[in-house]
Amino acid sequence: MKKQRRTGAGRPVDLQLRQRVLTETMNLLMRNENLRSVTVDEIAELAQASKATIYKHWESKTVLFVEAFFDSVNERLHFSTELPKPEALRQQMLSLSRLLSSDQGAVLRKLLAESHFDPAAREALLNGFFLPRRDAARKFVASGIEDSSLRQGLEADIVVDAFYGALFYALMVGFRPLDEEWVNKVADTVLQGILPR
Repeated sequence: MKKQRRTGAGRPVDLQLRQRVLTETMNLLMRNENLRSVTVDEIAELAQASKATIYKHWESKTVLFVEAFFDSVNERLHFSTELPKPEALRQQMLSLSRLLSSDQGAVLRKLLAESHFDPAAREALLNGFFLPRRDAARKFVASGIEDSSLRQGLEADIVVDAFYGALFYALMVGFRPLDEEWVNKVADTVLQGILPR
């Protein structure tokens, strides 16, 4: 006799609570110009959690901020497995440029600004967002070199720098918007140098 599967149980309460904290934190970060004005008390009240529970999961407010940001954008930054690798790189670059131009991107700019004064913010950003994303991009590029979708002999790290450096330069300096036409031109320029000859 078959056992009946339980349905409708949902996620464990602890995971649901954790997600509520991340969601409410990101909402607050998008609404507030100054990150320092966002308090754990406010997050706890909105997420219906205790401060003790929040500090059980996150060692500091800054670490929570970075994880809330990453949680809200993670699904938008994957590389397509259905497109040829050069086109997947272009599409991921376009996705990133749209993200950086959004309200979520404004949160990243605030976190970057804070990281100049707060070593904990810098470490959280590096380890919680930039290094994992860079590693994913490097592995994707390396797989393209290995299967000859990209030119042999390339250094994956340099390709990643060439692809994404222009976006973050424009973001931080603010000399131009990250419009799609410009991003496509940057992608075209880099692709000309990394496609098989």
